[in-house]
Amino acid sequence: KFGKEIEAVAPTFDLPCLPYRQMKKVLKHSQNQLHFFAVLKSCLQELELSFNVALADVIAAVDSALAAEACKLASWVQLNCTAARKIIKKHDKFHCNNEGAAWFASEVASSSLFNSSSMLHEL
Repeated sequence: KFGKEIEAVAPTFDLPCLPYRQMKKVLKHSQNQLHFFAVLKSCLQELELSFNVALADVIAAVDSALAAEACKLASWVQLNCTAARKIIKKHDKFHCNNEGAAWFASEVASSSLFNSSSMLHEL
């Protein structure tokens, strides 16, 4: 369900989105949870890099489109945050544990990607 949603909405952004369906395949075919987390972390690092570049572009812009671009970027952040939370939730359900939530809290939740909403809304 969410896989179809992210694939439908992702093209409206000029940035890559979390490869949700690919991550579901990694989740289902990986015997090693650490492998899943490594692949997800790599994807999230790429998204964070894209986000940081896009954010720098938005901040550098001083025309009337600034607010619209910030809003679009905030929507992109929200979409990818939701995708990451959902794939972690699926991971934990699939493995009957909470290791994904713990990993997310320690490895990802403090990144600029996941803590940018208030800053973007201020723009």
